[in-house]
Amino acid sequence: TNDQDAEQRMIEYLFEMGHESILGIFQVDDIQGVHRMNGFVKAYQEQPEISYKSNILMYQSGGNFDKL
Repeated sequence: TNDQDAEQRMIEYLFEMGHESILGIFQVDDIQGVHRMNGFVKAYQEQPEISYKSNILMYQSGGNFDKL
């Protein structure tokens, strides 16, 4: 599985559907999550006119969500 490419293609599809402000939620202590986040960022980098509309939330699998 190419997680980075799959994520990038999914975000590009959402752009084609007219979406601009997309929230990506990624697990950063897992290599798959990091690759997916990289695909998300790359898709926005290729759309500089809307890149400021990207939103990223990162978490760790052992994180304590009660502190949020």
